[in-house]
Amino acid sequence: MSPSRNVTTLNERSVVNLVAARLLDYFARRTDWQRRLWNPGTVTVLRELLESVDLLASGHVRSVAVQDIARIAERRAGPDLGIGASAVRSALQTALAGLQQDPADLVLKHQLDFLLATVETDYLKNWGAANPDDVAALGAESISRLLAGHLLDTGFSPHYLHRWALWLMTKRQPQTLADLFDEAHAVAVRSARSWKVLVPFAALERHEQQMPTEWLDPEQVTMWLSKQAPEASVRHTGGLLLEVEAHDRWSAVEEAGDLIESLAARVAVGVPGVPRFQPHSEAFVAGTPTGFSLTRPRRQVNVHSLKRQNALFAVAEPALGGRLQSAIDLVAPLETGTPGAAVAGGWAALEAVLARPGTSSVQAAADLAALVACSFPRAELTPLAYAYLGEHDDQLSESLKHASSNLQRCAILGTAIEEGSALEFGRPSDQAALERVRGILAEPGAVLARVCTYVEEAMLRLYRQRNMVLHAGKIDSVAMPAVLRTAPPLIGAGLDRLVHDALAKGESDPLRLVAQARTALHSCGRQGGSKVWDLLGH
Repeated sequence: MSPSRNVTTLNERSVVNLVAARLLDYFARRTDWQRRLWNPGTVTVLRELLESVDLLASGHVRSVAVQDIARIAERRAGPDLGIGASAVRSALQTALAGLQQDPADLVLKHQLDFLLATVETDYLKNWGAANPDDVAALGAESISRLLAGHLLDTGFSPHYLHRWALWLMTKRQPQTLADLFDEAHAVAVRSARSWKVLVPFAALERHEQQMPTEWLDPEQVTMWLSKQAPEASVRHTGGLLLEVEAHDRWSAVEEAGDLIESLAARVAVGVPGVPRFQPHSEAFVAGTPTGFSLTRPRRQVNVHSLKRQNALFAVAEPALGGRLQSAIDLVAPLETGTPGAAVAGGWAALEAVLARPGTSSVQAAADLAALVACSFPRAELTPLAYAYLGEHDDQLSESLKHASSNLQRCAILGTAIEEGSALEFGRPSDQAALERVRGILAEPGAVLARVCTYVEEAMLRLYRQRNMVLHAGKIDSVAMPAVLRTAPPLIGAGLDRLVHDALAKGESDPLRLVAQARTALHSCGRQGGSKVWDLLGH
């Protein structure tokens, strides 16, 4: 460790608190899109690159895709202190630059494989051993994004990591960044273990099939539950006792749920008619008294304008017809569907609403990124305005209270921040959001350009996963879990803007809104440009 790691400054403690608050944002299931994690960790990006080089030989990935991933990896690894010593960093950058020149170079691929093994093993140790000044200089946002991405990519469920982060803040209370990384490393190195998960069935027609050894008859299920999950109360006709490898019990239940879904698909195509295959909505883990939801968690594709503008049940709403209706229909599997259906439907939704003649379909990624980037500042300001109202009683809160619209509230708060008002929020998550808004207002063009880059990168990763599913039948790519965690809320945010605009104007013209977004981003921060909270109007 650095010899100065035990020296804690007030500023470092503040950064630690902000990092911990952002971890809670990233790990929570229902965090709003603008406060979520948009991309995977650096190690996963490197693993995605290795996988793409392997698939290049089979023809399922094009050279340009490998080059794109190599560029992203080079950009991500550059400031990432988890890469380690200068010798490893230099060798990695050389290999990444070489793969951009020759994606099929197997020597470079093997070099990258060797370097990745070193980085993956020591990633969080390297962060903990780095010079504290170098770490702090990255800022709480960058530190938390890299740390959260790495932890999520190790296979732990967000639910488990959220509980860990909450325990970290309330019990351990690390005083230095090095302490925080030590705690994170202790979690990351935990190996997956075997879990026994019981899935009871409300109904199951056997069709004269020999049942597997995992099947328990009703009496056996009742006995197992009485010993392993004594608080369970569920009517059943038997159940499957599955043994799965996972890092935590929530991940184990998700693994069991995937196995049940595969069996359901097999039964659906293997038995004519409508088979009776009805697992309960709850599963039970050995040694845990209560049950766990077996339903696939929502991926937060939130198009709130449908409800806010009273259009959920508008059968004959012309503004929601045509391409926009197709996009809404196609995006539905992205919410809770199987991985293959989710990525196929998610990308198809983007093409349905944003594709245009004579332009590559991948342009939809950049178009959506422009819409999301323009929505980002107001999305940040809106919860801050309500938080300020709830925590303060002063002239600013009075102005916010009497604002006639959300746009006016954002303008009032944004102006106060722009003018340098000394604002404080009780929740560290809100304080972190305030710092992000200050960064946007200081350099709107540069910051929103970075937002565009992050969102476009996430959408292109979705596009590549869709290609792997449709052209190679591959649904277990190393990047698939990260894509299903990061892309859905961003797609929801973009579609929300398109729906809002269509309902407000009475007609849908997605490309007009894209053009408006691109124009606003170009002029943002310049004389005569729109304020960041009013880039798309309304």
